[in-house]
Amino acid sequence: MAIYKNISVTASTSTTTLITKNRDKGDQGNISKILIANSDDTGNQEPTVDIYLDDGTNQYYIVRDVVIPIGTTLVLDDNVGFNAGVFDLKASTTIASGTAKLSIIIK
Repeated sequence: MAIYKNISVTASTSTTTLITKNRDKGDQGNISKILIANSDDTGNQEPTVDIYLDDGTNQYYIVRDVVIPIGTTLVLDDNVGFNAGVFDLKASTTIASGTAKLSIIIK
């Protein structure tokens, strides 16, 4: 089952939990692809994105400080599966000024 998230990015750093860890459902991290699209159509904002695993103590980055230009989709399809019984999958976003919109699809 795919997961769809729309995120409004503001000048402050914001964190969104994409998949919440659940010790009874470790297979939820059995994903093969993460797509991150800059879907903003109101300006020329290019947000910075981090995608990482969080066990509550440590963060393990899949991507860090990646700028997503307008009209661009970043596709992550190598080694993105994880144990959702141990880790949350999170996205942190920030932008220099203004706002932007990101769409994230997880398959």
